[in-house]
Amino acid sequence: MKIGIFGGTFDPIHNGHMALVKTARDQLFLDKVLFIPNKVQPFKAGKKPASVSHRLNMLKLATEDFEKGEISTFEIEREGLSYTYYTLEHVKEIYDTGEIYFILGIDSFLGIEKWWNSEKLLSACTFVIGARPGYDEKNFGEFTDYISLKYGTGIIVLNNKLFDISSSEIRLRLATMADTKDLLPKKVAEYIYSNNLYTGEDYLNRIAPQFSEQRKGHVLNTMEVALKLAKRYGADPHKALTAALFHDLFRGCTSSEIDEIILEKDLPKEYMGKPYLAHGKVASAVIEDTYHIADKDVLNAVSFHTTGRANMTALEKIIFLADLIEPSRSFEGVERLREKAFVDLDEAVLMALENNIDFIKEKGLEIDEDSIRARDFLCNRIKEKKNGE
Repeated sequence: MKIGIFGGTFDPIHNGHMALVKTARDQLFLDKVLFIPNKVQPFKAGKKPASVSHRLNMLKLATEDFEKGEISTFEIEREGLSYTYYTLEHVKEIYDTGEIYFILGIDSFLGIEKWWNSEKLLSACTFVIGARPGYDEKNFGEFTDYISLKYGTGIIVLNNKLFDISSSEIRLRLATMADTKDLLPKKVAEYIYSNNLYTGEDYLNRIAPQFSEQRKGHVLNTMEVALKLAKRYGADPHKALTAALFHDLFRGCTSSEIDEIILEKDLPKEYMGKPYLAHGKVASAVIEDTYHIADKDVLNAVSFHTTGRANMTALEKIIFLADLIEPSRSFEGVERLREKAFVDLDEAVLMALENNIDFIKEKGLEIDEDSIRARDFLCNRIKEKKNGE
């Protein structure tokens, strides 16, 4: 009997998962595929996935019509971290005469030597690898040859359809109201929406568990206002929510923590010792590398949300304003600024910049040159617009 094992957090399970397992089942003529959700993944200890019950319910919905599929709750019921080696030993006890095939993606396999008890694990079964877009076939071939030679591991590389999709990307898309129609099984998507899973607040709790309730409230309020402004001015709602979600990711960090990242990311050293100005620059650099956000408009909106800059895009203006006018803000003139924000975007940003510059002057602090350039640019633009009317 040929048994396939497919384990994971499944947070949430998605179409890429299902396509990979179906390919393995069909190409290897597997008699059974065991889907094994984990309780606490060793490499994700300390992180908070959706509850076990929700993840298990979504898995049941995704696999209810999957031929030869079966769910095992061994790792969920077992105490402690979910180590794959113990799971394999458990499956072998049940199917003592079966051939075991462990199915996983290329990204996971490339780190296989870091797994607990990897030496025994790599000789315990045959590994079935699914490729992902962008992988280096030559380097991967060299790695599989190395693993086979060192551990005697049986390795099968599937001829699978490449899906550029991950659970982390799907969680972000759900949190920012982006389309996930082709990424999730239909019943899983319905379950997520009906149970209000993977919201902006949930995502924020994952990426910034250190936030106070006040800071978290500010970010969620900023997202709400950014969405309203995006709809008012025809900007992309998903981009607006994404930028608002990440804009204060490093707010509250110490100056030394910010400075360390400035040096690590080779950001302008003029921002060292100025965490209030630097936190947006640092957040932009980190989310590009860590969360794989490549959209330059989103990155710039995060980077310049405190200072502004000359020739800002609509999205940059929206995040700049949303941060200032969200409901918990209570500075003098904020109500007037809130009204103006939904009437004329440029005039509202100019008003905010002038207020900020006056405030900084009164405090005797250094004014960022980007704020000066932003103010001057908008002054000229508004004058030209009025002259042309």
